[in-house]
Amino acid sequence: TASIPGGTWSGTGIVSSTSGEFSPDQAGAGSHQITYTISGGCSSPGTIDIVINEMPVVQIDVPVASGCAPFNATLVDLSSPASSSITWNFGDGTPNSNQLNSVNHSFVNPGCYDITVTSTSAAGCSTTTSFPGAVCVFPNAIASFNVNNPVHGLMNPDFQMINSSSNASAYSWDFGDGGTSTAFNPAHTYAEAAGSYTIILVANNINNCPDTTKLTVT
Repeated sequence: TASIPGGTWSGTGIVSSTSGEFSPDQAGAGSHQITYTISGGCSSPGTIDIVINEMPVVQIDVPVASGCAPFNATLVDLSSPASSSITWNFGDGTPNSNQLNSVNHSFVNPGCYDITVTSTSAAGCSTTTSFPGAVCVFPNAIASFNVNNPVHGLMNPDFQMINSSSNASAYSWDFGDGGTSTAFNPAHTYAEAAGSYTIILVANNINNCPDTTKLTVT
């Protein structure tokens, strides 16, 4: 506010030379000298420096952005200017974090998560930015099977697999005697000799999130 009315305001960010209204958006970040001049030459122009602090530009990096549940992600803050304080919202309903520089977070359930970051600079200026789908967690396959009868006699060593796996599209069987299969419901014949064998099934899906189960037959 000028002590002597009737003068003219000038300088970067001045939007009204008569009222002296100053626009930080128009001025931009930096130091701006504002001058007030009285016509008539009876006094020298007055000046004042106004400093506009830069608003943070929030950026993050997720070096590995997807994986099988539960998925542990590292989130790195790349905001400019550097964050003096920060709030991470992981989008999964868990508590926020105020960890500076980088933070590790475990995402338990499958899905894609929006990460929201509020960065506050040393000057006290804050910006909040959301990053849609920044982290994606894939569901695991669930391996499950049974056999038509887990105990067979020596004269009938044929076993039929009954595959009840879910969220899977590929199957790897190990019958415990050197035999293998990739069929959905394979059958397997053991040698006509007494013994127990552990059948192992690895079920996998398109996201390469496998699961393993096993069953012993005699």
